[in-house]
Amino acid sequence: MSDVDGTLFHPGDIGISARITEMIKKLGEYGIHFCAASGRQHYNLQNLFREVKNHISYICENGAVAYHKGVQIFKSPIDKGIAFDIIEELLSVGRYDLMISTVD
Repeated sequence: MSDVDGTLFHPGDIGISARITEMIKKLGEYGIHFCAASGRQHYNLQNLFREVKNHISYICENGAVAYHKGVQIFKSPIDKGIAFDIIEELLSVGRYDLMISTVD
């Protein structure tokens, strides 16, 4: 398992390097399964790891969602009522941009 941003992917990069991709493939040849961990969304991580996207697992959204072989195996959503309370509070302050991400 590896963190993505600042470890495998750096500002200015347009994707995971060929060197890293080859290392992930080599791990698979030795029976070692690779997992990418990030605060990013699943679709974003799949885009970064496009060459091996169906051969690795993902821990996404800062640990809120996990996928293995394309199947969601874990999710820990925020209670809807709490989420709406947070949104209302941030909107009332008026200094924040909001991005809401959901699996479905």
